Amino acid sequence: RGTWQELFLAEFDGPRHRKVIVVVMGNDK
Repeated sequence: RGTWQELFLAEFDGPRHRKVIVVVMGNDK
């Protein structure tokens, strides 16, 4: 639910958020 949106927001926000997204993606997988 809003996976690509979070990724896009993270990329736009910065690399710091990107790390969080990576963790979430890994957990989802």
